Amino acid sequence: DTDLCPREDGSLGRVRTHGAFRTRSGHFGRGARTELDARVQLSQDGRHVTLERPEGLILLAGRDREGPWRSVSGGDERLTLDDDGGYTLSGGARSWSFHPDGTLRAVEPGFVVERANRTRLRLRAPDGEAVVLDLDEDGRVVTARRGDATIRYRYGQDGRLAEVSGDVTRRLVHDAR
Repeated sequence: DTDLCPREDGSLGRVRTHGAFRTRSGHFGRGARTELDARVQLSQDGRHVTLERPEGLILLAGRDREGPWRSVSGGDERLTLDDDGGYTLSGGARSWSFHPDGTLRAVEPGFVVERANRTRLRLRAPDGEAVVLDLDEDGRVVTARRGDATIRYRYGQDGRLAEVSGDVTRRLVHDAR
């Protein structure tokens, strides 16, 4: 399945992973995950961070005193606390930035998430192009708009994505490839 997602070259692509056994709902319904659903959560003692990735992997990291949290799996990734209380994950091909509440702020290169309110997200690419996502009361995307192109999403009673309609043959995203 495909949805809006940043690519390593900074362009916006469309990718969504789905896990039939996932019970949490992401931006594209129950079981679906995209990079928009990435988040960090600090343990109560502040020594460990859970990093939930869009592909469903969870990385636990340990922290030594005031230094960065480092991957316990031996990877190069490290998570640092920003001056504003947010977090930055670095060490891979891209840098991920999170708000103090753990929600995604930006992926560099990639996009910046601008949260207008609880029902609207704006994904701004480095070239200034933007895709606007309208959300329902459960935080799921119901429309994706760029210019005059619109894609609509409908969810079933089980919370899973049931239908995609609208300008599905038009590209809402810039493809730099």
